[in-house]
Amino acid sequence: MAIASLNVNGMRSHLDEIKTLLIQLGLHILALNEIKIDPLYPKELTSIPGYNQVRLERSNHGGGVAIYIKENIRFKHRNDIPTNGLETVCIEVEPPKAKSFLVLAWYRPPSDTIETFDKIEKVLSYLDTEGKEFILLGDTNCDFSSKENYCLTDGNSKHLSNIYNIYSLEQLIKDPTRATCSSSTIIDHIATSCVKNIIESGVYEVGMSDHYMVYCIRKFNGTIEKDHKIIKTRKMKNFNQDAFYLTFQISAGSISSVKLMM
Repeated sequence: MAIASLNVNGMRSHLDEIKTLLIQLGLHILALNEIKIDPLYPKELTSIPGYNQVRLERSNHGGGVAIYIKENIRFKHRNDIPTNGLETVCIEVEPPKAKSFLVLAWYRPPSDTIETFDKIEKVLSYLDTEGKEFILLGDTNCDFSSKENYCLTDGNSKHLSNIYNIYSLEQLIKDPTRATCSSSTIIDHIATSCVKNIIESGVYEVGMSDHYMVYCIRKFNGTIEKDHKIIKTRKMKNFNQDAFYLTFQISAGSISSVKLMM
């Protein structure tokens, strides 16, 4: 199952690109950060054929998260989870004949205070009590680019790293997710409580945003129902070659030659 996340920096102007991304890459779940959509904006206008959507709107000027889920995947929106005002959306994927798992999309604005980390820890604590695997993904605005050298210097990054450690979460993304002429950072994360179920993870460059898309491929022990294909065929059992030739001649304007044949 292909699961991805992208800070889209405004969903409405990139809807066609998002559709193309979903189709070309065959994504099963796509989380979007900074959708910049007002709560009154109709869901019909952000619908994508073949996908269900779950949204948490904020305003036209910033923030907000959304998740698109392929229609043939059974899931439920976990809006019962107390999110304490965080910009999060959580779904529970329910594979047939396999254990369900949770996908939590989270956007942390750069202006958020340190109390935000207490809030996300409470959310993770709530999820942890259910004893289910969960995947946290999104734009955290916490740079882990120096994590490999064990020298995180930013206070926010240290807070988030400690939370990952408390809940035994493995942060999968190791390459820069946002790059400028003078810097590169790893601020878009995918953290999982069950790394053994992840086959692959990485960063995919897209042109619609100043962030790169992050993704992971998760093992899927159940079966994903394939999309139905319609194939049109023509029966040739009663095909009459002479009648076909006559019709072809008439349609081509060769009526005189047809009369001679008759």
